[in-house]
Amino acid sequence: MQALLLAAALLAAAAVESTTAAAGPSAESSLIPAAALQEPELPLDVWTGTISLFAGYTGGNSKSDGYGGKANAQYRREKDRTTLQFFYDKKFSDDTRTVDKRFADAKYDYFLSEKTYWWGKVRFDVDREADLMLQSLASTGIGRQFAESEVWKLGGEAGVSYIDQDFDGSAADDDFVALRLGANADYNPSKRWGISNSTDYFPSLEDSDAWYVVANTKAKLAFTESMSGSLTYLFTHQETPPAGNKQDDHNILLGIDWNF
Repeated sequence: MQALLLAAALLAAAAVESTTAAAGPSAESSLIPAAALQEPELPLDVWTGTISLFAGYTGGNSKSDGYGGKANAQYRREKDRTTLQFFYDKKFSDDTRTVDKRFADAKYDYFLSEKTYWWGKVRFDVDREADLMLQSLASTGIGRQFAESEVWKLGGEAGVSYIDQDFDGSAADDDFVALRLGANADYNPSKRWGISNSTDYFPSLEDSDAWYVVANTKAKLAFTESMSGSLTYLFTHQETPPAGNKQDDHNILLGIDWNF
């Protein structure tokens, strides 16, 4: 029901888009600085993205070290865009592995109007410390870009997903159909720094106890036009994890980013 309501809201927003534009700026929009509302000139027919590397080490009474990386790339055309992501993180404490996590996903958006689009996505997750050998996800739905300027980017998505979870030696293996409710926000008050968040909620349509949340929050500080530092917080909640595993998973990463 939540997804249907959000989808209806997205469609309603698309329906009144042309009417609102014809009526001129609203009282609310007049309170927002013009620079924040100005649509940016998006680069078309070219790949853009970021490559991030992170590593850490502590020594003394205990030893810990880790390394990893993340890459994301987007190809934007006038009517569609393709987004690819890859993430890998591994950590050890006193030679005992504490983190071994990775994911890859691909997403395609086709714009039905200036701000409303149909999307399709596939994603694969591995988290060995949580005994998750492979989680496969395929989903589709409708999305809406509520704002897209140089300062603010804000969007929402609603759809349906098929999820297949394979755990290591566990009877918790499962596959189910779930809703997907997603939100993303990106705030860049200057060219030097910014903060972003994306959150996805997957409630099962078959079992009220089978749901999970994935959230990614990132703060960045630019050193040069193509290089920046970043602090990333990854959060995952699995409502029904395998026996012996915790529901919540927290991961904090400090990295160096190269933009292209």
